[in-house]
Amino acid sequence: MMEALHWVFSLLAVPKTATSESGSVQNPVLLLLDSGNLVVRDENDSSPESYVWQSFDYPSDTSLPGMKVGVDLRTGFDRRLSSRKNWDDPSPGDLTYGVGIEGSPEIVLRKGLEKLSVSGLWNGNGFNGAPNLRSSSIFGYDFVWNENDVYYIFFLKNKSVMSRGVLNETQNARERYTWNAETQTWQLSLILPNGYCDIYGHCGPNGNCDDNKLPACQCLTQFRPKNGPKDGTLRTIREGVYTLSH
Repeated sequence: MMEALHWVFSLLAVPKTATSESGSVQNPVLLLLDSGNLVVRDENDSSPESYVWQSFDYPSDTSLPGMKVGVDLRTGFDRRLSSRKNWDDPSPGDLTYGVGIEGSPEIVLRKGLEKLSVSGLWNGNGFNGAPNLRSSSIFGYDFVWNENDVYYIFFLKNKSVMSRGVLNETQNARERYTWNAETQTWQLSLILPNGYCDIYGHCGPNGNCDDNKLPACQCLTQFRPKNGPKDGTLRTIREGVYTLSH
């Protein structure tokens, strides 16, 4: 497949010179890799992963295995997903999914400037605030943080599986779909945020969230709602109305 695509794209009107960070490239070649990454590389470069340009650096609303989501700390270049306005309008929406570097880095889902969901810190196998983002027999995860980069990446351990992540502007969620070969359909396998307690700041200051309780928001010990019932529960939703009084 790779050789065939190399031959096809070489016949296209690819410019005979291109510019990279290292200077002019005399023999640029356009390649569509099996990963889904569309790349431009110098045909004379002996390093197969030395790219002049790659589409994985400019994600839209979809993430694929092997795609980095994060920030180049040397240049400030930010690789983050950005939703489309809706299923019929491909223009950019205001839902984004990327790595926040304020304080300790973590993955943040935002609606404009508002945080909808945060992953918590990386613990070596997953994120302490996102139990669904952990390694399994099918998926692997990694979070790299050094002097040059901070990024999140997921990959497939089972190469027969096809999976993709998508930002859903309508639902204000990041969804993962896995291909079902039997039904020939994409099936929803993960959604973030998942439940009330995945929503950032859902219970407000001095509130505790437990999806196993109804209502999910409870006051911490020795606190009660500033405006609400005296049984220590919080019945209103979001927007800072959970301010509690001692």
